[in-house]
Amino acid sequence: MGKPLEGRIPNQSVLCPGFAILYPTSLRLSGALVADVLVTFSLHFVSNCPVDKCGRLHRLIDQFEIPEPATRVPLTLRSFALELLPPILVHYAIAYLVLIPNTFALRIGLLPIALWANLRGATRVDISFNDPRLVYFNQGLVLCHIVLAMRNIAWSFVLKPFKRDKLKPTHAPNEHAHEQGESPGIDALDLIINLRGIGWDWSRGLRLPPETRRTNSMKSFTISTFTSLVSHILVFDLIHYAVQWFSPDTIGSPLGGSIYDMTLPLSIRIPRATIITTLSGLAVYSAIQIAYDFSTLVGLHIFGQHPTQWPPLFETPWLATSLTEFWAKRWHQLFRDSFISMGAKPMSLIAGRAGSVVGAFLVSGVLHDGGMWGMGNGTEFSSVGGFFIIQGLGIVLEGLLRKITGHRVGGFFGWVWNTTWVIGWGHLLIDAWARRGLMGSVFIPDQYRLPALLFGSLSRTSR
Repeated sequence: MGKPLEGRIPNQSVLCPGFAILYPTSLRLSGALVADVLVTFSLHFVSNCPVDKCGRLHRLIDQFEIPEPATRVPLTLRSFALELLPPILVHYAIAYLVLIPNTFALRIGLLPIALWANLRGATRVDISFNDPRLVYFNQGLVLCHIVLAMRNIAWSFVLKPFKRDKLKPTHAPNEHAHEQGESPGIDALDLIINLRGIGWDWSRGLRLPPETRRTNSMKSFTISTFTSLVSHILVFDLIHYAVQWFSPDTIGSPLGGSIYDMTLPLSIRIPRATIITTLSGLAVYSAIQIAYDFSTLVGLHIFGQHPTQWPPLFETPWLATSLTEFWAKRWHQLFRDSFISMGAKPMSLIAGRAGSVVGAFLVSGVLHDGGMWGMGNGTEFSSVGGFFIIQGLGIVLEGLLRKITGHRVGGFFGWVWNTTWVIGWGHLLIDAWARRGLMGSVFIPDQYRLPALLFGSLSRTSR
């Protein structure tokens, strides 16, 4: 027989000292957790023990129960330390370990603890400061924890350590820039924030948009990025204002409302909803670009990263001439690896390429629908998940058409097809968000909003 699992502790010289202690402890905790669930349920079903008498079962289930959103505690130093900090630390531990050989068992041991911490971090704390106009903070919190959970799962089952490529810039614009691969601790931090895996071996096959900024000049690159940040903030605010203008008391308020105004005739109602959907899609694009530009500046000037580590995020998605081009090339690829690991690969074993495509979009639907839970008004997978699954089905249709005709979808008619499919089915997603008050959120206070200063405030609650 082989050595006991707990005896196979990786070389402590390459691990943080605390991991040597955490290793056997985590295995016992996770093993005991699974055993506790199985034994308790087995006793219940074998002996017909009434559930209400199995206090042990109730206490265990309570730890994994998704509470009502109204029961979340406000953000304080205590709630941050107890609920939000642990999932970050465990995620860092797994990111650190996936860079070290012979840590598979330790990562598997940490995984149940990490997922438990993700669940609590996503559902136990309210970071909206009890303001219905800021519930998108909670939506973002849940989205972050779902992404962390997916990455925790994927990294825990990696058999070979991740490797980083060395940067080879023509000129080094920042003499203080960190060298890649200099230490597992720094590499683990990059792994966490580097969602696309820029410079990592696990991101092979990733398609990046062409760079238009000067990466050999820190000053020029910074100016270009800052200009993009400011311009997208202005565009986002203008689009957001336009969406709210359609109905300030419904979709423009935290109470929310449908993009379909049933008091209008169908000939006006549908085009109106389509305009709102299109504008909302452009707002989503702008918001993501704003976050990326800001993160780029932080990465460059606080963490000393190189401009080549922050390639463009989008490639003019409105010019896509097929769904495949839109989602695989022109839209952002931030969650590509998670969607492939959690959805595409498992589903490909069941249904081949079609299953792979639909599986990736299924996981995307779960991610976005789960994020909506954070807003406090429930989820709606039929609409949110439905939108993403239908996008996958559209790509499958494009593949079938190519097999039948021998030609890819493209050109002007491809652009019409892609635009119609994305915006047409996009009504489902945007309406679900609108009815939950997302469009009524406050991103910039009215006293600082250029459209509000020029045309007047729309929201009564924001005055």
